[in-house]
Amino acid sequence: MALKTFVQVNGIQNLADARYCAGMGVNILGFDVDSHTEKYISAEEFKEITGWLSGVTVAGVTSRNSSEDIDEILAAYPLDYIQIHTAAQLQAVRNKQIHVLFKIDLDLQTDFAPIVAQMQQIKEDVAFFIFESRSGEELSSLNPTILSLAQDFPILVGKGFLVNVEDLVQTTSIGGICLREADRQNIGLDDFDVLASMLEKLETEEF
Repeated sequence: MALKTFVQVNGIQNLADARYCAGMGVNILGFDVDSHTEKYISAEEFKEITGWLSGVTVAGVTSRNSSEDIDEILAAYPLDYIQIHTAAQLQAVRNKQIHVLFKIDLDLQTDFAPIVAQMQQIKEDVAFFIFESRSGEELSSLNPTILSLAQDFPILVGKGFLVNVEDLVQTTSIGGICLREADRQNIGLDDFDVLASMLEKLETEEF
């Protein structure tokens, strides 16, 4: 199976969902590797799940800051990517031989200038920037700026930007989308309904 755009899915917790995503052609499966998080996956569980997968890369999502913490994560989890969100974390992962996904939360942002300046400064260290809004509101007023940035930076868009996902990937320079498995539970749906619907919209006829 192939998808029309690059797709990352975070919050993976079990083999069934991981295999479904891999079979649909998802590019990156994200696992929460911080023990205090709701969807935490231990190193043992991670290895059990990923041991059954092929053809998909995996990411660890973390808020831990120190170089020692990052070393501990990378020693326990065989990762292709690490998803972080602060400059301190980026400093900690430098020279660690790991691809970086850098999340930017756009809630309450009224001025893009500091964000653009930060992106310019760190772009050589980042594989993808992930734009999200925790409020879940579509940030249509910011879309022109984001679309402009997507011409110069590798950007995935997540929560807050996925109302018209087909138009987004077909008519813009956005690099892809970032989904989260937990989103379907927040609105009371089971069996991967929301995620499955989104991925089905992105299916191609290519194999």
